[in-house]
Amino acid sequence: MGTLFFAVWFAVIVFSIAKAIDQRSKATTAWKLAAEELGLEHTPGNWVQRPSMCGQVGGLFVEVKEAQANKSTHTVYTVRLPAPIPEDLKLSAETFLTQVSAQLGKGDLQTGDEPFDAAVSIRGEDAEVLARLTQPARRALQSLIERGAKLESGRLELALKSQATEAIEILSAVKELVGAARLFHLDWISVPEALARNAAEDPEAQVRLRNLSMLFRDHPRTELARKAAAKALEDPEPAVRLRAAEFIPGTAASAVLKALVGSDEEPWVRVEALRILSRQCPYAEIADLVALALRAHEEEEMRQEAVRAIARGGDHSKVDALVAMVDGSPPMLAEALAEAFGQLGSPRAEEALLRLLTHASDGVRILAAQALGKIGTVRAVEPLLPLTRGLLGGELQESARDAVRRIQGRLGDVEAGALAVVDDQGGALSLPAEEGAVAVVEGDDATRERSGERNSS
Repeated sequence: MGTLFFAVWFAVIVFSIAKAIDQRSKATTAWKLAAEELGLEHTPGNWVQRPSMCGQVGGLFVEVKEAQANKSTHTVYTVRLPAPIPEDLKLSAETFLTQVSAQLGKGDLQTGDEPFDAAVSIRGEDAEVLARLTQPARRALQSLIERGAKLESGRLELALKSQATEAIEILSAVKELVGAARLFHLDWISVPEALARNAAEDPEAQVRLRNLSMLFRDHPRTELARKAAAKALEDPEPAVRLRAAEFIPGTAASAVLKALVGSDEEPWVRVEALRILSRQCPYAEIADLVALALRAHEEEEMRQEAVRAIARGGDHSKVDALVAMVDGSPPMLAEALAEAFGQLGSPRAEEALLRLLTHASDGVRILAAQALGKIGTVRAVEPLLPLTRGLLGGELQESARDAVRRIQGRLGDVEAGALAVVDDQGGALSLPAEEGAVAVVEGDDATRERSGERNSS
């Protein structure tokens, strides 16, 4: 029985050794054939030294070698990218840690290509990276990185968890890495030129937008940026047209924006188009569009932007229409109305602002108080007084107190019995000692400001 066990054990050992020798022989032959096909210098492996090959393929330095990691043999393929390449540029597989960093505001650069951004973590100077990452480069690199490749320190490296025993396997991996490295190269054009090319040619709309924005950010005064913007005005993606129109105001840009405002595009596109128009065009040129937007009862954001446009344009003919919108207005629209009334400065808006002082939103009430500080009369003081009281202070209380002071400062001769606000943390209401005065009294050193004189008592 013991003899049989020994014979079986010995046969297993012999078989394993023979298999290892055969595998090594096949690997040696495969490496030699691959090296000859690629024109690389080949160093055969032996029981002590592992095989490797290196040299130039397509003008790029390539190295292939075996390495031991975690008790298994890996085949490591490395290609040096064409110079110049930023040393801090890094592409690797997206991980849980990089996703957490993104949520903390320390995320990777985003190209606008969602599948690529979800798979690849990108670090480096944003314009340089975007310029290099054309659509073919993204696809080639994503395929490699999803299989464990990484780009770092100017090298593209892929480590496969297996021993290469077929020449075709080595040839395929080397050619794939060299091809991806060449796609990542700028082909001797500058970064601005590459950004302009990508903004015009990339099939992904968000990628075009990011490249265009980067070009405008870094090279705003160049002829290249101006030409890229003019071309982008014809882009099929509304967001790209908006960005271009904002960059180069003029007749062509205005026509694009007006078409977007009157289109059936998404509401945010139409709102943004109106916002840009109201900042670039004379108000008279867009008054009809603004009036139309003001009547868009089911699109609150559009109505808000119309209100802001009216305020920017100083259109006092629309004050009554704005006043009619106050009752029941949601917070964001109410805030826009309060700001507009303050900018327009129309006495007809005071009653509307007093109604906005009772709005449920503190943000609305703050803006209403600030607007009353600009245009309010003595009748606004008493409704403001309750908001000046309290020990906790806060922006609303400060805005109300400031509004009362501003109203007081605008008053000249007033009727007897005008109001005073005592600034003793209680917001107390008092009457000046003399007729015809409106005062804000502060602390124990109270002073009363009156029209024409100062009380010396």
